[in-house]
Amino acid sequence: MALTKVIGSGIGTTASLADSNMPAGSVLQVVSAEEPYSSSTTTSNTWVAIGAGASITPSASSSRVFVTFSVDMRPGSTNSFGFGLMRSINGGDFSIVQTIVRHATYPVIVDALITVNYTDSPNTTNAVAYKAAMHSYSGATATFMPNPYTKTGNGGTSGGSAGLWTLMEIAG
Repeated sequence: MALTKVIGSGIGTTASLADSNMPAGSVLQVVSAEEPYSSSTTTSNTWVAIGAGASITPSASSSRVFVTFSVDMRPGSTNSFGFGLMRSINGGDFSIVQTIVRHATYPVIVDALITVNYTDSPNTTNAVAYKAAMHSYSGATATFMPNPYTKTGNGGTSGGSAGLWTLMEIAG
């Protein structure tokens, strides 16, 4: 994404400012994606990628990616689980990059708003995909059922997506 700035003494005299000329910390691109409603279940004690996630292709290998993701989730039954963030570079295997909830036990069904804010340094200009991740403890069934409703101003609910991803490429 090239930006344009006014230079010189005259209005209308412009020059393009390439991504590579942006100062460190500048936002180079933003990708937003809705996480569609779906449920996921696992008995695996290793991390499992869940949901649709989102992807971004950095313009420079020195760029960082700021990842934010919020989802309103409910365990489907009494279970013990972990929740995290996984990453895949250029279509490769997903691997855990951040643990958000290490071990949570829900004795009853409750709503839990889980928000991920993570700054990643993938060191690539290839496509980088991010997904939510979960795993079970002791082989118990861990079930995430995203809440398919969004709250309205009058206290009611309306149909909505399960979550929202925002990925921002930050100049390094």
